[in-house]
Amino acid sequence: MAEQFDVRYQQQINNIKRNETIQVETQTEVLEFDKLILACPLDNSLNFLDTTLDEEELFSKIKYNKYWTFALIMENMPKRSIGYLPSNFYSDKQGHIMCWYRRYPDINLYDFYVIANDRQEEQDIEKIMVEDLNKIGATIKEKYVSAEWKYFPHVDIVDIENKFYERLENLQGIKNTYFVGELLNFSYIEAVIEYSYDLVKRFF
Repeated sequence: MAEQFDVRYQQQINNIKRNETIQVETQTEVLEFDKLILACPLDNSLNFLDTTLDEEELFSKIKYNKYWTFALIMENMPKRSIGYLPSNFYSDKQGHIMCWYRRYPDINLYDFYVIANDRQEEQDIEKIMVEDLNKIGATIKEKYVSAEWKYFPHVDIVDIENKFYERLENLQGIKNTYFVGELLNFSYIEAVIEYSYDLVKRFF
């Protein structure tokens, strides 16, 4: 699908200036555009975008859940490739394994998914994971990789009551700039795609 577009890989955005046109400065060049669609976490754009006062106020209110994934080589895991631990689906079980997924049947590499709290660091989560895995008779043979994600962007209830989302929608098109992503709908792919299609229909 991307063959018809000029797709640039491994670009570091240094700053974006919005005047009569959009000027995007990367580590190697300055590119000029008519429109700007931001599909990144909007609070990240505070580091490179010439934000307006409204944008700065709204973007600085965005919060996330602390979400971790661990890819581990395992021993003695249950036979099924997908597993859930519903007893860990509660706020007092933050840092515990919620589910796992084994993508490749020929190797014992499993992905584990954890929502932690702000006080828990990676080593704290790993200790809890070992306890969870011991309960099902499984052991970690090797840690392959781990990553923390910005998950479920949201704002406080007070900000919702103060019309955060209405104000954000009213910024669409201002300074030839548009916003898409899970903050504007919900944290699953279908909702993000539907919103993006709707934005294109409304403004382009």
